[in-house]
Amino acid sequence: CSGERKKLLVLLNPKSGPGRGREIFQRRIHPILSESEKSYDVHITKYSNYAREFVRTKDIYQWNGILSVGGDGIVFEVVNGILERPDWQRALSELPLGVIPCGSGNGLAKSIAYAKG
Repeated sequence: CSGERKKLLVLLNPKSGPGRGREIFQRRIHPILSESEKSYDVHITKYSNYAREFVRTKDIYQWNGILSVGGDGIVFEVVNGILERPDWQRALSELPLGVIPCGSGNGLAKSIAYAKG
């Protein structure tokens, strides 16, 4: 894919944790992305493994990063979907993955953020 990709892919699970993923995105993340003038596409998960199927089957190179908004489950779905692609090594090297924790426990996000103390 030639040229600079300017969009961010946001995969949002509105039912994670206490069901506040969409609200957290609108109140906290959307303003930051808007201020940075970063374009993004939001895809709301509709069923279990939606994010996994999405990143496994779509042309994910039209985005320059993937932001998972939800609990640990959506992070696992995104990572597993990427690893199931035939071009998984390219995807992992070219597309940064971000996590906005909105789950009930956020164990994975905590372990990533606090791994270095």
